[in-house]
Amino acid sequence: MCCDRYEMRRALRQRLGRRPVRTVLAALCAIALLGVLAQEGATWIQWRVFTSQLTALEAASPSPDKLVTLSFGFHGRLVTLDVPVSDYAVRRAEEFDFSPTFGRVGHWRERYVSAAVLTESRTGFMDALATSLRRQRTRLELDADEYVELMTRATQSIPYGHVGDPLKTPLEVVATGSGVCTEKSVLLASLLVHEGYGAAVWSLKGHSHVGAGVLTSGEGFAHTGYAFVETTEPAYVGQLPGGYAASGPVYPAPQLIEIASGRSYQADPQVGYILWLRASAERASRHGGSGRRDVLMGL
Repeated sequence: MCCDRYEMRRALRQRLGRRPVRTVLAALCAIALLGVLAQEGATWIQWRVFTSQLTALEAASPSPDKLVTLSFGFHGRLVTLDVPVSDYAVRRAEEFDFSPTFGRVGHWRERYVSAAVLTESRTGFMDALATSLRRQRTRLELDADEYVELMTRATQSIPYGHVGDPLKTPLEVVATGSGVCTEKSVLLASLLVHEGYGAAVWSLKGHSHVGAGVLTSGEGFAHTGYAFVETTEPAYVGQLPGGYAASGPVYPAPQLIEIASGRSYQADPQVGYILWLRASAERASRHGGSGRRDVLMGL
């Protein structure tokens, strides 16, 4: 054993003598690689703990003991959702640290967000919320595309929350009646997955904004096949609010986090036409009616 160590030290000295710069660089690269591997390993352990705790939290939800009511306008009619929730489950969710969901960047953000959405899509609370939405779908005789619009409008109708508060689960968003873009996008994406649609989450890093995504029949946002779905204010499926379309060195490319495959939203051509008409009307009003002919030709 001692001879082996002696031989190793002697070989290392000889190597340093012949190629000192290359040997030192190789050693530094090895140390850096070990550091990266150690960091990745620690992050993986944290991710596993987060997902197992979230799964256990949602699996142990007790029976509902109260109703939360959401009311909003949809296609000119009043829609009311009565969603059963459990006070105990809400208290437990408030004690859980949901913030790691968007606390990472790159591929780890993808893993955290995907795990959170998939877990939330399988909860008893999501079953109850979807059941209430399906009742309204039947009452209003909605097709598959209009049902996506109903889920979107329900999420948009929840008032905007306070930035800086601990991140809420979908149950907390509905039970407390408020949510920021990250929270409401997880809620809508979870609903879309639960109801069998191809779903995603969009992260607009340059704008510090998050939206949901739904698989479409067209090219989608940024030619990905997924529409951007705004969750914080009324907007059509696929309509990107003004300012968020900017890109370039100041605004890095949006990050698409694909969650699950499924049914696609087929009404994007009609939405595109509506948005074109609106843009034409706005140009006409700005230029004293000079754009009116464009609108009429489009009709």
